[in-house]
Amino acid sequence: MKKSPLFAELRAKLTKEGYEHEYFCGLVGISRATLSLRLNGHRPWQLDEMYAVMKVLRIPHSQMHVYFPDGGKTPVERTLKVSFTPTRDGVTVQPLRVLGKVN
Repeated sequence: MKKSPLFAELRAKLTKEGYEHEYFCGLVGISRATLSLRLNGHRPWQLDEMYAVMKVLRIPHSQMHVYFPDGGKTPVERTLKVSFTPTRDGVTVQPLRVLGKVN
């Protein structure tokens, strides 16, 4: 199964707006390496960077949580992964692991 990318909404917005990463980074004031580290979850976004991204992409401040969700994933993506085991009486549900907090 393909792993869902972090910051999926932000990535989609960048693609929709047609920005080349190098040009976009120049507008925002960060390096290409910094953008990569942020989008891949290796380094957290700084608040000033988030505001600069939102300004360039014309994202309203009220939508910050959509484009910069906690941990890079939306609450739906941060749910429990479970396994289903058939039994005589029905189905047993066992948690496999927690991927993140569920809001």
